[in-house]
Amino acid sequence: FSGAAIDSVFINNELSVEGENVNWDFGQLAIVDQFTVAVESKDQSGYQAGFITTCIAQGGGFQECNRIWNEDVQYAIPVNANLNGFTDGGGLEDLKLFRNLEDNLLTEAIIGITVMDFPLAFAYEQYDTILQFPLEYQSQFSGPSAYDLDFSSFGAPFAYFHNQNRASKVDSYGKLMTPYGSFDDCLRLKTKIDYLDTIFANGQNIPIPRTEYVYEWFHSDFEAPLLEIRGQETTLPGPLRITSIQFIDTLRCLQPIPLFTVDTTSKVLVNGE
Repeated sequence: FSGAAIDSVFINNELSVEGENVNWDFGQLAIVDQFTVAVESKDQSGYQAGFITTCIAQGGGFQECNRIWNEDVQYAIPVNANLNGFTDGGGLEDLKLFRNLEDNLLTEAIIGITVMDFPLAFAYEQYDTILQFPLEYQSQFSGPSAYDLDFSSFGAPFAYFHNQNRASKVDSYGKLMTPYGSFDDCLRLKTKIDYLDTIFANGQNIPIPRTEYVYEWFHSDFEAPLLEIRGQETTLPGPLRITSIQFIDTLRCLQPIPLFTVDTTSKVLVNGE
């Protein structure tokens, strides 16, 4: 995948175009980085023992915890996210999401996170339906999901409570152009996610409400979205605050970005001269 520079005015203008036989031209996106997303076997993810331990510590029976691991998830996806700053520092890292594709649903059932080098994984109280197949123009689906990252069972007085409602609709189809190429017969899935997350720390609950929009373009020749754009509502009416842009791409040789500057005006004294 390639990540693109954010031009909120241009992106919001393109996002506003919807309906039938649309032409979306993102061919001039400025690429700023590249990365890979590799699906992992759940049993090779490093979180199986951590999930069973966490599940039992939070009141689950051994058989039920094993059933969830064996039946409700198939694979893991490492993600770059900080859970509203919750994983910034403090020894919290290696976030992974565990998903399952069965019948016509792609669901997310477990979230894994490493705490002070110890891998823990928490089952969702309500599984998140990421996709519902088949994707067709005007098809839609919605539903709530929730999980609790409660570390009090392990002697740590902090927690992260996640609640959301996802509403998705295939609102458009047409031709998509990105720096990777031009693709006919794409479907665009527009998703609105209303979050009401709460951080518990130092004896206080801190609610963090927000609304995010996710736009994804799908093509039958690709298993992942060709293009994904995320943005958040702001406190004032108006366009979205675009937060990320990524698209399927080929490997590129990008222009290096210097992490330091050189002062060419300074002089070096040699032998005091």
